Amino acid sequence: MNDNLAGKERIIVWIANLVNPLIAGFLFYHAWKKIFRIKQSRLIEYRFWFLWCIWWDMRFTK
Repeated sequence: MNDNLAGKERIIVWIANLVNPLIAGFLFYHAWKKIFRIKQSRLIEYRFWFLWCIWWDMRFTK
């Protein structure tokens, strides 16, 4: 069974994989900012590590 993606499907998957971490980081940033009210620089650091973990997971998950 060959499960290779066609042209349009491949583009949709790439766009979804690029946009999802950005949306997740945006939501994570604003949730922490509203709930915990800590320094903005700290939130940016957490957002970076959160996005990095998502990227790392997507890189090795097949």
